[in-house]
Amino acid sequence: MNLEMEVASAELGDTRLNKRLSLILERSLTHPNLSIPAAMHGRAEMEAAYRFFANENVTPQRIHAPHYAMTKLRIAQQPVGLLVQDTTELDLTRPHQQVEGAGPMSSNAQFGVFLHAMMAFAPEGIPLGLVW
Repeated sequence: MNLEMEVASAELGDTRLNKRLSLILERSLTHPNLSIPAAMHGRAEMEAAYRFFANENVTPQRIHAPHYAMTKLRIAQQPVGLLVQDTTELDLTRPHQQVEGAGPMSSNAQFGVFLHAMMAFAPEGIPLGLVW
């Protein structure tokens, strides 16, 4: 997947926000197991990432839209596209301050969200991207 092509059509209302999206994704894809502070290269990048997510023009829908569009193009190039649903628990439990919007999970001491994603695959099992 070419990251630049994947987010080229992002419409975040400002060219700088579009570039910041590419950088955040690049850092996150390089180290998917790291937190934002750990994945960014230095304090300035970390603060820029948090400003990015706090910007009212940056919404999940606007971030996902170009990826969904590219996924549809990849599906169209396949003879068959397989759509597979997966449920993942995102544990957002924090010891001292609860994350806003997190709900109860498998116990009263665990808070987070259940992510119900649908992914597209080629018949050979090659992932094509998220569709929902």
